[in-house]
Amino acid sequence: MNMCIQSTLKMKNSELKVKAQASNNIGELIQIATNEEWKENIKLKHSEDAKYGWYRYDTRFAIPKVENNDGVIGYDTYSASLIIKHSSDGKKYLYDMIKIKRVLRER
Repeated sequence: MNMCIQSTLKMKNSELKVKAQASNNIGELIQIATNEEWKENIKLKHSEDAKYGWYRYDTRFAIPKVENNDGVIGYDTYSASLIIKHSSDGKKYLYDMIKIKRVLRER
């Protein structure tokens, strides 16, 4: 089983909700991503869809904390890694978002 799918299957329900909320702004997450790391594709099953390898980027995002009638009362900030495949058509595609961790809790 692939590392990204294994990572998602091990996530807690609350982590899955955070991942779903973050995916609404995936374009912005990609724009602010840093620390590019390239790896050659080594698995035969990805010989076409990741012919030119894989990229990993670090990104950050915040999820607002909302309380009943008070509106937004703060933000929880998270870090994550974006996995991008570089396919045989020369384009790059988001494959998964993994290693989602809360890094800062504001009030």
